[in-house]
Amino acid sequence: MGGVPNKDNSSLSKVPFNPDDYIEITSFNHHPFYQKISLEIPDNWSHDQYYNIPLDDMMQVIVYALNNGYSVC
Repeated sequence: MGGVPNKDNSSLSKVPFNPDDYIEITSFNHHPFYQKISLEIPDNWSHDQYYNIPLDDMMQVIVYALNNGYSVC
């Protein structure tokens, strides 16, 4: 694979990315809907807060985002 470069030539610095432009949503029915919650999974090591919405609403958000050129992950 080659050696490790001495300096970071990552193209990430050339891509305008502001994490504050994004929201994190989830759908758990054991938490109140339409509120921020702490997602209780091992992958949430940064203890981020997520908007908890009903699954039908989440599907509408996803469809809207994809139909209007937004990303979803």
